[in-house]
Order: sequence, then C-alpha cells, then structure tokens
Amino acid sequence: KQYLKRLSPREQMEAADRIMSRLAAKSPLLKTGMKLNMLPFFEVMDRTELDQKVKVLIFWSPECPPCTESFESVNEIFRQIYNPQEVITLAVTMRSQEQASTKLQEKPLLYAKLISSASGIFTAYNLNTMPTFVIADKNDVIQFAVSGIGPQVMVAFKSHLRALLNQ
Repeated sequence: KQYLKRLSPREQMEAADRIMSRLAAKSPLLKTGMKLNMLPFFEVMDRTELDQKVKVLIFWSPECPPCTESFESVNEIFRQIYNPQEVITLAVTMRSQEQASTKLQEKPLLYAKLISSASGIFTAYNLNTMPTFVIADKNDVIQFAVSGIGPQVMVAFKSHLRALLNQ
C-alpha cells in the first residue's frame, strides 16, 4: 500500500542534499566553494551595488516555463527572509529588456534587479542551462549553485540564503 508522508524540515534538507549533486550548476565557473568572478557584472552595474552583499543570481529566460514558474517560490522565500540591506538579487536573461519586462509583469520576481540582453554574462560563465540559481556570500564565494528547479531546490535555496543572512 502506498501513502504520502509529510517530511520534516530536516528530512526535506536531507532529500535536497541527495539530489543537489545531480543538479549542480552546469558551468565549470559556478561551483560551490569557488570565488564568483563579478567582473561580467561590472560592465552593466556599479561595483558598489554589489559590495558586501549576499548575491542571488537567477539566470532565466522569458520562454522558459520552469524559470518563470519558479518565481512564485522564490518570492515566497524572499517574503519570509528578505533583508534588502544585505542581499542583491539579479535576474539575468539574454532576452531584451522589453521581452523580460513583459514576462516579469505577468510573473513578477520580487526585489530583483533585471539585467537583460546579458549574453556576455552567460558567455563569461559558460552557462547555457536555465534556470540556474547561484548564491554567493558577501566575499563572493559561491555557497549554492544549481541548474534546474523543484521542491528540493527551493528548500536548499532557502536554507543557504537564510544561513548566509544569519551569519
């Protein structure tokens, strides 16, 4: 007989940890423990916006349903733990400002700064898988880097973000 079991927060984290290795970001430049190269962003924004902040990078496309469907979960996490003085969220897409803004009106991503027409950033990170979520600490060390989406990803995303904000 089959049944559904509600997992405790600890069990949810254990399940997330089991699948994280399979969902690790596909870019060799976005691996947990590596220093995040922020130079690609300095071409489109001021360095001081990024200094001493936890960085949340969301690589997405308006044509990617898993990308935009994930925004609701990300928004819920931000509503629970968001601290604007300590975090900067960058929604990075290769699509035009118009395409991205239109999609973000339909599927908002709270607290995010849109970086559109960012093919140079995708190229700099050798990234072609979306959605990809990256969290780097205030010293630019990657603490979380996952390509793909699912309930376990959001549990791990929330846990890593919360841990960095509580340091």
